[in-house]
Amino acid sequence: MQFAILTRPWRESGWRAQEKVQNKRKNELDMVLKNIKTVKLYSWQDFFKTKITDWRNEENRLRYISTFKNWACDLVQRTLSEIERPLVIISAMYFGKEVSMASIFTTLMMIDMLRGPMQLLPNFKEGIRNTRRCMTRT
Repeated sequence: MQFAILTRPWRESGWRAQEKVQNKRKNELDMVLKNIKTVKLYSWQDFFKTKITDWRNEENRLRYISTFKNWACDLVQRTLSEIERPLVIISAMYFGKEVSMASIFTTLMMIDMLRGPMQLLPNFKEGIRNTRRCMTRT
């Protein structure tokens, strides 16, 4: 839960970099299509073809990196979430609390109830930031 909140900026940096490269490639392609007569007149097809291909290769490379970041974060998050059940029991025993099935069940249910809002918290904060930014524009 908290791990997802902490790693969100790291995950998003990869997707933002990929999006920038994708926009550059699309702009280049759009420019070529708008000026196709000039490109063909001066035989610039190969130049623009290699340029667009290079942007596409860079976009794919960044997509692989971003996918790996998501996979690694999900793996760690799933691993940590599997640890929380035994951790509840161990911490209750450590602090000298009564350990019964009812208390374990109640604690795990409370953790599950908090999981949803905690996962939505980064989206909520991003929405607040975007709203504040839009309100300051004139």
